[in-house]
Amino acid sequence: MRKIIIVISAIVFLTSCKKEPNKPNNRLVIGSWKWEKTYSPWAPYITRRSSEALYILTFNSNRTFTFKQNDTLLRSGTYQFRYELSINSNVKEWLLFYSDFETGNIISIIDNKLYISANGIDANSNEYSRY
Repeated sequence: MRKIIIVISAIVFLTSCKKEPNKPNNRLVIGSWKWEKTYSPWAPYITRRSSEALYILTFNSNRTFTFKQNDTLLRSGTYQFRYELSINSNVKEWLLFYSDFETGNIISIIDNKLYISANGIDANSNEYSRY
């Protein structure tokens, strides 16, 4: 009887654990991305065409990034993905974190477009295209 209880307890324990979803594939973000526009819930979006500046965000395979405006470095550091609670959806999901900024970002890649949104209610969302 004791063996049956141990086996049942083990089965319940092993099947009730939620597995963390697969970590995002770092290779999908590696490369350079040209900023196209920023969507804002509070104002009309700003397009790249309304500005003479060219903004390039580059993710490297060694988990470093750079953000440049017309070849002038604005930001650089490291990045990582962490499985944390999203403020937007109130569920855990993989978020992008920059070394110089502690708030996670929601990231998605659709049809060679990279979307990075701040993890917050009514937050801006940036759209990039492969460069």
